[in-house]
Amino acid sequence: MPFALVMYFDSPSEKPIRDLWQKIADAGITSTLVKAGVRPHLTLSVFDQLSCLPCEEELEDFAHKTRLIDLQATHIGFFTKPDPVVFVAPTPTRELMDFHRNVLLALTPDAEPISANYLPGTWVPHCTVALDFPRKRMPDVVDLCLDLPLPFNLRATQVGVVEFQPMKDLFKYNLTTGL
Repeated sequence: MPFALVMYFDSPSEKPIRDLWQKIADAGITSTLVKAGVRPHLTLSVFDQLSCLPCEEELEDFAHKTRLIDLQATHIGFFTKPDPVVFVAPTPTRELMDFHRNVLLALTPDAEPISANYLPGTWVPHCTVALDFPRKRMPDVVDLCLDLPLPFNLRATQVGVVEFQPMKDLFKYNLTTGL
């Protein structure tokens, strides 16, 4: 099974995203994210294999040395291939890009990303709001996304690893509130 390295937000940050997930489900477009039992997150990388014990220790150490990250969700975007995915995205600040690079460096001895899309310099930070829907419903998804109160604050508070599909949290660690 594949694994994903993810960044989670606090509850107030998650609310507009969860509300949008529900509106998309209520409109009969897709309920994949609502039913998956996942939390809104940024996927930092995806791995085919992950040596979990060293990874868990390295991630815990990294989290305890890393401050919370305040971001702003500023725009909506989409990927088109292989299937459409709609997302809300934060402004890619230096702090976020450094976090991404550093967390991958912390895990490099134990894992290699399976996609170049997650490497520093090519990663597009995004929080998925819709996937697994018919292409013809894209205008409906976009219309619902236009109601998002952009910009809104995102506070990254945790980093963790999930196994998928189905998605299951393996472990997660709180970022520190001060250094």
